[in-house]
Amino acid sequence: QHVPYSVRHEAMDPATLGAEKDAWVLKSDYGCEGAEVVLGPCVDQATWEDALAHAITRRWVAQRWFEATPDRGGEITNHGIYLVGGAPAGLLLRVHGRTATDDRARIAPALIANDGGGR
Repeated sequence: QHVPYSVRHEAMDPATLGAEKDAWVLKSDYGCEGAEVVLGPCVDQATWEDALAHAITRRWVAQRWFEATPDRGGEITNHGIYLVGGAPAGLLLRVHGRTATDDRARIAPALIANDGGGR
């Protein structure tokens, strides 16, 4: 319930992605952030269509756009998963301002409680 719906680009109907620009984010499964991620609500239609036309669909992911809630200081904390070649390889915790991730973003430690189950 806390992870936005994500699907391989190749599994999406191209017409849906083209028509619902403001509902989607496109990113490579190689593990990209910032300018390498195309935020539908933040780009014009021509940029979106260009990204759709040039994305290698078997290597890209479409993810539902969500509006993150900033903390009291106006920063946004994003939880994510490192992907290497499309496979999960670690946990990411990134803190940034209200805009898309840029060179001012910080990677923070992500602590996971051990429940004693050896996981």
